[in-house]
Amino acid sequence: MNIKDLFDSAKGGCQMPGCDHAHDNEPLILTSRCHPASGTTFSINVAQKTMQVVCATCSKPIVVINCADHLEQNNMLPRQLNKDTN
Repeated sequence: MNIKDLFDSAKGGCQMPGCDHAHDNEPLILTSRCHPASGTTFSINVAQKTMQVVCATCSKPIVVINCADHLEQNNMLPRQLNKDTN
């Protein structure tokens, strides 16, 4: 899935059972189907140019977003200023 696909999907409503409205004007909450009451973990893989949300309990992927197309336009990732690494 790329970032455009994620936003297009949110416009059409989420996959939560019983949800019948678009999320074009409110947050789309990503939860796992395996452990819906559990939290999630968000990570960025710089080398693969992906963002991933996984279940905090079992680490099963919820969504992997490919950002390569968007990042190629910028030709690089912005560098985070961090006093411990810079």
